[in-house]
Amino acid sequence: MQRRRNDPPLRRSLRPRGPVQFGLSKHRKARLSILEVAGELDILTAPTLAAELHTIVRKSRGDLVIDLRQAVFIDSAGLYVLLNVHRRLDRAGRNLAVVCDDGPVRHVIELARLTETLGVVSSIEQLTSSKGREMVGFAYQSWNGSDGS
Repeated sequence: MQRRRNDPPLRRSLRPRGPVQFGLSKHRKARLSILEVAGELDILTAPTLAAELHTIVRKSRGDLVIDLRQAVFIDSAGLYVLLNVHRRLDRAGRNLAVVCDDGPVRHVIELARLTETLGVVSSIEQLTSSKGREMVGFAYQSWNGSDGS
């Protein structure tokens, strides 16, 4: 496929304009680690996320939720980091869920056919529903300290 002279560069249509925006915030709830990602998850920011996830996986023993609702962009480097942490947690008998509402980040995850693999849900509340627990494999007690009754 030939590009026309008037076509804007592809990079402008893929990532948001301006400087790279990226932020992480983490907290724990019972035996559950929650990492919120804001901004762009790409080749420039993926190493920072990977390092933080490495620390969380190494130091905590519970399941992990990665909240991407504030993320505006993800590329293959970001997907690689998510798949890598999923693999590490799976080998340790732990679970991963990715919270991601509709938008460009969810669209990329769906295009890569990773929705089920990464345990993608639309909201944290969905993890507390019986369907969400079944879909992602989370133990309810990890979320709220109860036995799910």
